[in-house]
Amino acid sequence: ARAALRLQNAPAAVRVSRAEHEAGLKKLKSDLKRTTALIKKVKTALGEDQREIILRDISALNLTMFVSELVQGVIEAKLKPADVPAAVQVCSALHQRYGAFTTGLMAALPGILLDKGGREGGREGGGPAAGEDAKEAGRRKRQ
Repeated sequence: ARAALRLQNAPAAVRVSRAEHEAGLKKLKSDLKRTTALIKKVKTALGEDQREIILRDISALNLTMFVSELVQGVIEAKLKPADVPAAVQVCSALHQRYGAFTTGLMAALPGILLDKGGREGGREGGGPAAGEDAKEAGRRKRQ
């Protein structure tokens, strides 16, 4: 299963998958109710028991307008160790269809990993927070 997933996520295979997905976007449903339900499932129930349902919805829905919400949902998901393989499959399916998903997830990962390390707000050593310039960061650091 891991080897097959690795082959599906190879750059050449992803290009083909994304091209096929783009060509078939008009056939996919843009149902807001199902899309919001999917995002909620990703946030709250991303696990082995919901894996097939989530993967089916990903393949049936046009999620182009909701990629950032899906990234946020994956980030906020409370995963148990047993849920990691399902989360990897869901992320893989989204990666194979939406380039913006991968870009958003890769941008968010450093902050998440730093935050999990116990640092305040995911920042190391008192660097500036979002919306904060260097002067404010220095003032905050001195306090």
